[in-house]
Amino acid sequence: MNVKKEVEMWDVTQIFDYAMQFYSEYIGDSKNEKSYADKCKKHIRRTLSECCSFTPRCDDKGSEKYAIPVIFAKEVVEYFLYDYFTEKPEEEAEKYRKKLEEQQKKELKAIEAKSLKKDNQKNSDEGVDFIIGCMNEMIKQDPTNPLNEKLQERIDNYTEKSKRYRELTSGTKIEKSALEYHIPDFLEEELDNETVDKVVDRMMIRAVFDLFYDFDEKEFRAALYERAAHFKELHSGEKRVLSGYSELSRKLENPIDNFITLKKKKK
Repeated sequence: MNVKKEVEMWDVTQIFDYAMQFYSEYIGDSKNEKSYADKCKKHIRRTLSECCSFTPRCDDKGSEKYAIPVIFAKEVVEYFLYDYFTEKPEEEAEKYRKKLEEQQKKELKAIEAKSLKKDNQKNSDEGVDFIIGCMNEMIKQDPTNPLNEKLQERIDNYTEKSKRYRELTSGTKIEKSALEYHIPDFLEEELDNETVDKVVDRMMIRAVFDLFYDFDEKEFRAALYERAAHFKELHSGEKRVLSGYSELSRKLENPIDNFITLKKKKK
């Protein structure tokens, strides 16, 4: 005995949802606006009635609702409603353009504010580094001086509390900025064609690499510093490695799967 398969039916809301998915590249953020959704559903009902000769049915509550077989509903969206969703009226297109423009302006302002904050922070850090450098020079000249011991305490206290540093297993602190790639700071008179070419070449290599691979650069750089902390020179001049050096070397020398993986293709 053959069992008759029940045909799946869509109402206007389901047809609208499918249209939003099918024409997403044309619609943008408009699909999130209730007024836009209401207008689209009204047009869908008119199309079902006038162009496709579908008539609504009354549900249990007496409300009129369309119930269209999915195969026909998709055809309505993909063919009968194509012009409606791909060709916006001029005023709607202008409204959408202005909305995008305003959004871009807000994003640019946010980026500018963030960049200005970074500039101020960098200047502040440069000033602190200069002062610490001067203090370290004073300490080197007379390390046993009680005043210099106080200076060393202040330096240690700053590096302990500052969020600028990452502590290695050896206890040594390194600046977190050292764990990221940065174009070196050049004074205007330091820049020449050869230097610019080197920066451009490095940028192009990194850009192409980034297209195909995910690279945990921060952890790779941290591992380099960790390995250096596991390699010591004794007073006798002899060099000795600490436990963990070989494992760090193995990972660094075999970066695939440890730090580098193929990018997953976007579906």
